[in-house]
Amino acid sequence: GLKVDSLIVSYAIGNNKKVLEIQDKLKQEGFIVGAIRQPTVKTAIIRVIAKLDVSVDELKKVCQIIKKN
Repeated sequence: GLKVDSLIVSYAIGNNKKVLEIQDKLKQEGFIVGAIRQPTVKTAIIRVIAKLDVSVDELKKVCQIIKKN
């Protein structure tokens, strides 16, 4: 599993087009995440910022969607 010490988690995707595709898929599922692209960052990332009221199951779903893509 993924262990983090923050409510902000960045997933390196490395491809500007792919990061936008993942962001769109997550949005279709009701999740809003940041798609940070080059040249703003060294490598394209998905940035997840969890709210305190988000369930563990919802966070797992976000991670599964990112992992599949």
